[in-house]
Amino acid sequence: MTCQQVFAALADPTRRLIFETLATAPRAVGELAATLPVSRPAVSQHLKVLSDAGLVSMRRDGVRNIYTVRKAELAVLRTWLEEVGDEPPATDAHGGEEPAQPTVQAEPAPDHPPPAPAGAPAMMLPGEGRVPARQYGAATRPAVSPGKVE
Repeated sequence: MTCQQVFAALADPTRRLIFETLATAPRAVGELAATLPVSRPAVSQHLKVLSDAGLVSMRRDGVRNIYTVRKAELAVLRTWLEEVGDEPPATDAHGGEEPAQPTVQAEPAPDHPPPAPAGAPAMMLPGEGRVPARQYGAATRPAVSPGKVE
């Protein structure tokens, strides 16, 4: 059993619930299925994954399969957690502990882009800077005489 197998097996919330339930006392598949929101075949599949990871063992009791947590097999996980937790704190060049780095939170994006630098043409947003149609007068339109169309 490796830590990877244990983490993969316990990644599913239903399997974690099954594992936690079995940690309190050994149970048959039917007993587990009665307390869970999944079918009996689904419980059996989850138990197979837990068994393949070495987290639970099964024994026959007549026609029932009784599952138990294999607590001794969790030593691999305990060892890994101890190794990860035993790292010395980081130190700076002067031998002291480095202060914790502050968490930087991103500021929300503004609704409009920032103003253009001095001398640069300003960017127009939709609907801005347009000349209303009524300002177009006869003086700005080409003269069209109602007459012959060539």
